[in-house]
Amino acid sequence: MEVMLNIIENLIKYKHSTVYEIFACLKNAPQLKKYDFIKEAEKLCLNSSCSFSEGWNKALNSDDTLFSKKEDIELISSVGDFLGKNELEGQLASLAYLKNILSSRCLTAENIYSGKGKLYRNLGILSGAFISIMLL
Repeated sequence: MEVMLNIIENLIKYKHSTVYEIFACLKNAPQLKKYDFIKEAEKLCLNSSCSFSEGWNKALNSDDTLFSKKEDIELISSVGDFLGKNELEGQLASLAYLKNILSSRCLTAENIYSGKGKLYRNLGILSGAFISIMLL
């Protein structure tokens, strides 16, 4: 997700790209091949009369397998809510805000992983020792 936000930020900041130009770059980015909703959102926006935010949210909600947490879906969904609706600085500020939220979630996940990882490693070692003692 962070790669996608960085690409969008660079396209807005340096190229002043429209949302459709952003779609074209995102769907061709090799790092984002797993995000099928980008291609679907582009199809919805170009082939129907729905707006960018409607197409983005419909495509995102139709792909249930990509994001496991509701918070992640809401974070990516918010991109569709502000992109193309605000002036340049407003869009960049919103992207910076989303990147801060994403980095804090990553930090929280790392802390949980390190805490629970240590617990599960110790549990595995103690279970192995217990089973070997029981077999003796």
